[in-house]
Amino acid sequence: MMVLFAHGRKEQAFGFIIAPVLLVAIIGVFTGGFSGVLLAVRLETPGARIATGVIGGLLLAFAVLLVVAFAVQASRPLPVSERAGRTAWVAIEDRLIELWKRPPDEHADPLRAFAELYADPVFINGVATPLTEVVERARALHVAFSDHVFQLLDRVVQSSSGLLAISFRHTARHVGPWRTALGEVPATGRTVTGLGIDILTIVGDRVHKILVVADELQRLVQVAEPSGPLRPLLGGPVR
Repeated sequence: MMVLFAHGRKEQAFGFIIAPVLLVAIIGVFTGGFSGVLLAVRLETPGARIATGVIGGLLLAFAVLLVVAFAVQASRPLPVSERAGRTAWVAIEDRLIELWKRPPDEHADPLRAFAELYADPVFINGVATPLTEVVERARALHVAFSDHVFQLLDRVVQSSSGLLAISFRHTARHVGPWRTALGEVPATGRTVTGLGIDILTIVGDRVHKILVVADELQRLVQVAEPSGPLRPLLGGPVR
């Protein structure tokens, strides 16, 4: 996923205004302090010389502090515009959905297509998973299902920590053997729908971690035959 750290208009406007003002203040304070020191050298009265020198020295010290503060502020990362950040996350989200909607072998190089959005390995529910395995999972998904429709239900973005959480409804038609934790389910031709939640951790422009919650049981209930081997394990009517 691509993360864009763009600057909002308010932050830009503030920077354009405050930078020249601060620069003028630094020059003014430095000039005043330097002039005070020179004036102290020329004065003949010891008391006036000391007072003027102290004032000039303080002004010079203050100018140095302003320069340091300006340098520290300039070195900090500029604030992220919430609107620009959310727009970037939506673009990432769209790219991921498009990647999973298409069979991997429609890409000239499936592994490279996934590598544009995922780290290798990527951590899925805490397990380091080679990208080749992720591609195989996508391939198995398209062997088992076709006509994929992803409906976004909700989205939570936390740009500062690189987190994107989405909940969605996935609808597809069961057209091939489906490998599940309860065994392989042959094609039924049924259209099944299930809910999913993905919490993605993004570093740079790629997904590095994913926490996945998928409602596989509900999908199994929808495709299980009344007299099939899965029915005793699932129970309930076919929906």
